[in-house]
Amino acid sequence: MEDSEIEPAEEEGGYFTLTGPTGAMLSFRTVEGSEEGMKDAIADSLAYVKETYSNVQLDDAKDHKVNGLEGFYSTGSGKDKDDGSVVVFGMAWYALEDGSIGEIWFEAGNTDKAGAEAADKILNTFKAH
Repeated sequence: MEDSEIEPAEEEGGYFTLTGPTGAMLSFRTVEGSEEGMKDAIADSLAYVKETYSNVQLDDAKDHKVNGLEGFYSTGSGKDKDDGSVVVFGMAWYALEDGSIGEIWFEAGNTDKAGAEAADKILNTFKAH
């Protein structure tokens, strides 16, 4: 996302976030590559969704592969409990080459087509080294 603001993670295991000029956000972090680490990451994301949004519609998870990394994602929408805006969001987890799991979070206004397209371009180039 051109002209994005970068917010570094505040602690190890925290998210670093790109916020584009339209307000669309992409957040990234790595979590422990164990089954428990994955379950905890998913539970954290679902708790965030329940805490932040009302009228949540969440799609079933779908397997996905990007640049040789296997994982899965889910998309959804909800109404922000703070300001009442309708947002779309996505969360994804990919197995990384070092044995950890890459977690990605996306959020944008439901009418922010430009922000969603910019985020999609970034996500489709996602690689782990």
